[in-house]
Amino acid sequence: MSLLSGVIDAAKGVANIATAPARTALSIVGTGLSTAASVVGNVAQGDIGGAASAAVGGAKDQIGNVTGYFGENVDSVKQIAGGHLDFLKGGAGLIGTPIRGAARLAGNGLSTAGGATTALAQGDLSGIREAYSNGASNAGHIVTDTASQQVANVF
Repeated sequence: MSLLSGVIDAAKGVANIATAPARTALSIVGTGLSTAASVVGNVAQGDIGGAASAAVGGAKDQIGNVTGYFGENVDSVKQIAGGHLDFLKGGAGLIGTPIRGAARLAGNGLSTAGGATTALAQGDLSGIREAYSNGASNAGHIVTDTASQQVANVF
């Protein structure tokens, strides 16, 4: 769910659709040659039943080649759509992640100020230092977490 993975998935889907006709044509030619060789070989050996069986099997394979072409294109369209969705999610994350990080920093600041005020009201000077120390540490973790999430949104 990132911008780049979405672009890559969509590009793969487009490439599959673009190359599907050539790959299908090669499959059809290969199946035709294989079937013809099998039929001719069976006829040359006098095995008319084997030749008929080979011809029927080849026809079934050709139907599979043609229907496989359409099924592959449907799968490729799904891949393109999924790539676009990942791209959009990554873009939304690029916008939402800094906002969420700022809100977390604001909450951390309020919590730190509240802890320091409570310690001050109680005359606990070491509690004030501890509240600010914990608040600074938490702020560092929030910034690091937000930055790593932004990198994940892109890559």
